Amino acid sequence: MSKNIEFKKCLVCSTGHMTSADNSLLEKLIIDENYWLYSFEYGWIFNLLGIRNNMKHIKNLGLSNELYRFVFNMYLIHHCDLLMFDRDADSIDGYTVFDW
Repeated sequence: MSKNIEFKKCLVCSTGHMTSADNSLLEKLIIDENYWLYSFEYGWIFNLLGIRNNMKHIKNLGLSNELYRFVFNMYLIHHCDLLMFDRDADSIDGYTVFDW
């Protein structure tokens, strides 16, 4: 086995931490933002390794302040490399959850 195996830390959370407007905007952004944004059948994956040196990029794209703060806090507090928003995942206590 190779000694150079690299692992990424992924935090899984509910898509309820983003607004419906965020979800709609992500559907449009995925074409140009494919170096850090991925879609899958049940939600979204943010590759924070691709934007960690420029977290304000998320805010500048027009995503909600709530989503920006959530992503930024998850990165700072949990040091995650990937943030998976899954419609079936649990929400994280202490953060806004939108019902859409």
